[in-house]
Formats: sequence, C-alpha cells, structure tokens
Amino acid sequence: MAHLPLETYQRIREELDAIAARIRPETPAPLPQRYVRPIETRSLQVDNHIALYEVDPSRKRLTLREIARRSPQGSA
Repeated sequence: MAHLPLETYQRIREELDAIAARIRPETPAPLPQRYVRPIETRSLQVDNHIALYEVDPSRKRLTLREIARRSPQGSA
C-alpha cells in the first residue's frame, strides 16, 4: 500500500468503510452455528487498482486482503 497514490488509497479506504458500515450489526449477537455463512471474497476497482477483500457475514467483518495494480485494457 505504500506505493499507492494517496488519493487512490483514500478512495479505496472510503469505499471499504462504506461497505463495512452496511454490514455492521445493529446489536452484536452470535449466530447459531447452523446459520453461519461462508466468507465471501469480493473486489472493487478504483482507478487502475483492484482491492480484494473478504466479507464474513456471520461476524460482520470486512478484511482487506490485497490491493493490486490492474493491467491496462486490451493487454494480454
């Protein structure tokens, strides 16, 4: 992340903060084991970067896993 332009980092952070705010529980309560959903891997694109993150719906947790530079369109 140290190599990201500051503006790109801030935009990724804002996007992830907004996503995290939507998954927060209103009242924290553990779910019974039979209702636990698997962790989902998702991504978002900001400028020429892709941020990979995981969402754990049962714990209401978002974890940033990687930010990668996206190759230009049309390149192999």
